[in-house]
Formats: sequence, C-alpha cells, structure tokens
Amino acid sequence: MSDDDAYVLDMLQCARRAAEALGSQTVEEFLSDWRTQSVAQHQLIILGEAAKRLSPEFRERHSQFSWRDIAGRRDVLVHRYSEVDLPEIWRVVAQDLPPLIRFLESIAPKPQS
Repeated sequence: MSDDDAYVLDMLQCARRAAEALGSQTVEEFLSDWRTQSVAQHQLIILGEAAKRLSPEFRERHSQFSWRDIAGRRDVLVHRYSEVDLPEIWRVVAQDLPPLIRFLESIAPKPQS
C-alpha cells in the first residue's frame, strides 16, 4: 500500500467519524454539545494532518478538493484554537465532508480477500 493510500484511508476514517458524531444535529444543537464539538474538531485535525502528507502528485491529480484549505483548518484548530469558529466547524462537517467521503470511498484501496 502506498503512503497516499494510507493517508486516504486515514482521512476517510476521520471524515466518517466526524460525520457520525454530528449525525443530524442542527448548528444550534452542535453549539450546545461540547462532546460532539470535541470529536468533530479532533477528527478534522487528523484529517488535516493526513492531507498535509499527501504527495504533491496526488493533490494535483485530485485538485477538485482544496487540500491546502483542509490542512489549513488543522493548523487553526491546533495553533489558533481560540479563533475556532464553531458554526464553521458544523458547516464543514455537515456540508463539506459528505462529498469528500464519497470521493475518498471511490479511491480508497479495497481490502484484499
């Protein structure tokens, strides 16, 4: 398995976990649920770190996603945590992750039987 394949699997797992934690919560419910906020932010941190590690060739081949923005969000969550915009985190998980999950599922290596 290539490094990029491993990072794709990591990103897929994190994106699924964040989406599962959020479930069907509204932004108002999310804002009052520190546990879900914590899970979502942690998964976005790992997802962003994996995105940083993708090869330049992978990022170029799959430029429909802004890997730089995904990695940059990780940096804000880690280094500028006091500036985190929770409604934006909700939006990312509720709206941005589903298409990313579908894409990652389409390219993720399949388990060998």
